[in-house]
Amino acid sequence: MATETESSYQLLCIGNPLLDMQTSDGSLLDKYNLKANDAILASPEQMGIYEDISNAPDLKFVAGGAAQNAARGAAYVLPPKHVVYVGCVGDDDLADKLREANAREGVESAYLVKKGEQTGACGVVITGHHRSLVTTLRAAEMFDKSHFSSTDVAACIKGAKYFYIGGFFLTHGVESALELCKTASGDGKAIAMNLSAPFIPQFFKRLNLGGVPQVFPIQKITPR
Repeated sequence: MATETESSYQLLCIGNPLLDMQTSDGSLLDKYNLKANDAILASPEQMGIYEDISNAPDLKFVAGGAAQNAARGAAYVLPPKHVVYVGCVGDDDLADKLREANAREGVESAYLVKKGEQTGACGVVITGHHRSLVTTLRAAEMFDKSHFSSTDVAACIKGAKYFYIGGFFLTHGVESALELCKTASGDGKAIAMNLSAPFIPQFFKRLNLGGVPQVFPIQKITPR
């Protein structure tokens, strides 16, 4: 990534970088008390689903995380070197897979790396046209807003004209989201936020976004 005062990336996305673990074993819905079409954070009683999915004969790994998916979707229609993604990962092979997936699709990865931690994962149970998403954030929820001050990320924030914040990021990153919103809105830049998970507007409906002029609820940016 360039380290100039201002980068060439026009769209900056921030969220929870996750590696999806997919299976079509519908019996896991009853076993872990899941709805066929939902997106939740895993409870302690549901943590066993990741081992079950890892042993599934149809296991498939897919780079995921709603905001990261949106970044890759945007990169598909924008010129090269226009999209950068910010989030927190561990120092493991899961993070390497995410970087590789982003690079293939034209997204620059500007990760904060937490040494000794695991990269977040999302268990995905697919039944027909329905998807049940069960997330364990791991390193993703350890994001620190000081990362905004790092040389590369500060340049990206200064150069970007558009910002996209994944709604799931609010579960741990309200202060970081607010700081990014205030910086962007102060420069008159556009901000979008994904509110598609039911629990996001339910628990964060009174969130004060610091006078941000442009916040749009988006049902779906791109398929996961």
